[in-house]
Amino acid sequence: MNFFNLDVNAKTYIDSLSERQRRLIVGAINYHSLTAPSRTLQYQVYMGQKWQYPRLADFSVFDGACTKNEGLKPIATFSAQSTVKTN
Repeated sequence: MNFFNLDVNAKTYIDSLSERQRRLIVGAINYHSLTAPSRTLQYQVYMGQKWQYPRLADFSVFDGACTKNEGLKPIATFSAQSTVKTN
C-alpha cells in the first residue's frame, strides 16, 4: 500500500531500480507522506558509498548535511503528492 501519487517519469525511474533500492525509496516516500498529509514534497535521490547506510528520515535528509552540503549531486529529483487526508 502506498500513500502517495507519482507522475509517470518518477514511476519509471523508481521501477528501474533494484528491488532493494525501490523498497527503500518507496518506504521513505510513504513515511514522509504520512508525516505531511495532502502535501506535495520534492525528493532528491543521492547514491552514497557502499559502506554508508541509507538515510531516509533522519535530520540529515532535511538539512542536506550528508548530501548537497558535501558537494554531492542528486541522481534523481521528483515530486510525490501525499494521498493521506487529515481529519
